[in-house]
Amino acid sequence: QEPDGNYVLRDIAAPYYNVSSKETVGLAKLTMLVDKSCNECYNVSIHKAILARFGLVPYKEETVDISGSIGMDLVKKYKIKNVPTIIVSKEANVYNALNSVWPQVGTVEGDGTYIFRQLDVMQVTYKDLEAGKIIAANNTGN
Repeated sequence: QEPDGNYVLRDIAAPYYNVSSKETVGLAKLTMLVDKSCNECYNVSIHKAILARFGLVPYKEETVDISGSIGMDLVKKYKIKNVPTIIVSKEANVYNALNSVWPQVGTVEGDGTYIFRQLDVMQVTYKDLEAGKIIAANNTGN
């Protein structure tokens, strides 16, 4: 409460409008990177519910296959080794709860982009792009 009796909410959840910068903060984009040839691979859209638990509901989302030019560029740019995975835009940086756990499951790249990398912690079936093989859930890959 301010001295004049007004209540001011200073710590608000994203997304929100920043009156100083005149922009909406926290509008993160979700890119779901898949390999459509991997029928056994887990459904990458489960990440949407996980992100929502941390307060992040993407304002925009897209699914990109690694066989297309955009997918190939993302794999190369971010040195992605396993798919499916997710890529979250740098606007996720205002989600404190997400940022507190992200280092355990992924990386934040130099451009601020979030890459989910620890697929093994989810105990799901995915494709190891370097080895070119499917890693079954609960399998060490041997």
